[in-house]
Amino acid sequence: MKQLSPPAFASNHTEQYLAEKASTRRLTWLDLVIGGGILSDLVLSLLDATTKWWYVGLIEVFLSLYLLLWLLARGIRPLLGRLLLAGFIAGICELFTDASGQYVAHSLIYPAGALTLWTSPLYMPLSWMVVLTHLGYVAWRLRVLLGWRRASLLSAILGAIQIPLYEEMAYYGGWWRYKPVHLMLGHTPIYVLLFEGLIVAALPLLYDRIERRAWKQVALIGVIVGAWMPFAAVIAWLLLGLW
Repeated sequence: MKQLSPPAFASNHTEQYLAEKASTRRLTWLDLVIGGGILSDLVLSLLDATTKWWYVGLIEVFLSLYLLLWLLARGIRPLLGRLLLAGFIAGICELFTDASGQYVAHSLIYPAGALTLWTSPLYMPLSWMVVLTHLGYVAWRLRVLLGWRRASLLSAILGAIQIPLYEEMAYYGGWWRYKPVHLMLGHTPIYVLLFEGLIVAALPLLYDRIERRAWKQVALIGVIVGAWMPFAAVIAWLLLGLW
């Protein structure tokens, strides 16, 4: 883990610029870029869940292209590129957690006939890349503003609210659903809230000054996030899923 520690000081003008943006207590244009992505994700997903005008995978492709387009902006490139890489690798690793949810816990149900990677819909790594980029950016900002303890707590709360909102839309949109258990919030098991809160709680620790890390380190961080997911799932399931 010591090898994953980010450099303490900015080594160039861009890193210094991002450090200043991370620590400012007012809205920045970077905040608006990520906020626009989060808002687009919410609105488009809600529309698709209620109207079924398009396939949800197309939304993930659109949001991915939106984020990739911002890589053309030099000031944000070192940060956004690394967030995207870590999120995409974590999303690929998450396929194992999905498969375990279907074949071990028998809790996760995807519609039959969809194009899949392993047992998950083809778009799932992109979906995780998008959401971890959004939430990773928020965690990156909170870490500088509040310190890692409060940042982890707030990130966990945010993850436990935002991601399960999409879980509920997924039920109505027919994207996926969960086997009912005793503790439910709508159609989403309570343990899913804890599971996804635990995932996001780790981001302030792992994404701290991520823009200064080598690309190999960022790839390893993506693997660590992906490897943490099944452990978070087991913890959440044992605490709340068996009730």
